[in-house]
Amino acid sequence: MVSNDSMSFSDPADSPALFKIPPAGPDFSMEQAACTKGLWPIAGCDEAGRGPLAGPVVAAAVILDPGRIPEGLNDSKKLSAKKREQLST
Repeated sequence: MVSNDSMSFSDPADSPALFKIPPAGPDFSMEQAACTKGLWPIAGCDEAGRGPLAGPVVAAAVILDPGRIPEGLNDSKKLSAKKREQLST
């Protein structure tokens, strides 16, 4: 621990997280929570483009079967072009 006149600082390893750290990859936790409240189906939405001031935007919504989520599905920016193509067919 480091101290000065009015403050003390702990080693970050000793400090609790200030916020919940999201999972490393996509999961189905938000959808599962909504389902337990009777909300179904649930659509995931996304957009692609620069926005209305800089050009066209494409938006889409998808409803996935929780029992058949494709292996490797992730944010498109985190996937190679080849993997995106494989997942889209």
